[in-house]
Amino acid sequence: MIWSVILLLLGSLLVVLLCLPLQLEIDTERALYRASWSQVFKIQAFPDENGWHWSFMFFNRQIKFKSSPKKSAKEKPAAKKKTGSSFFTGKKTWQLLKNGIAAIQLKRLHINWDTGDFVRNAYLFPVFHVISSGPILLSINFMGRQEFVIHLQTRLYRMASAFLRTYISSKF
Repeated sequence: MIWSVILLLLGSLLVVLLCLPLQLEIDTERALYRASWSQVFKIQAFPDENGWHWSFMFFNRQIKFKSSPKKSAKEKPAAKKKTGSSFFTGKKTWQLLKNGIAAIQLKRLHINWDTGDFVRNAYLFPVFHVISSGPILLSINFMGRQEFVIHLQTRLYRMASAFLRTYISSKF
């Protein structure tokens, strides 16, 4: 009896974790770079003139650190190419990429751009106005601002489903 309750609790926990949203947000206007899995973990990066400041949060426990400048690395010898692996063939990789992209939902895309050329901006203005709809907002400005905002969301069960559709076929 107790084992069935434990299995039921673990199964419900697994279902909840599979349904929690995974999010990626990049906002150059606010200098925000964040990846998160609801309340489980969050990774944020903040640019600075001295480097990047990183913040990790795992179950509401926060860890912060600052990245150091990159040091020049020695060149590594070329690795030998593996052969005989049929798991990641070109066709399967392409199918996985298509199914993975289909599993990702675009919540917001905002591009506010200035090309630096008034004539090119004038030509792009009506094109961007026609393309903009729903979560996609494309705009041209004449003030020199270049801003990019994207917010993507998916769930683990959608990514697992994309993987299973690629590598497990219904043909026997």
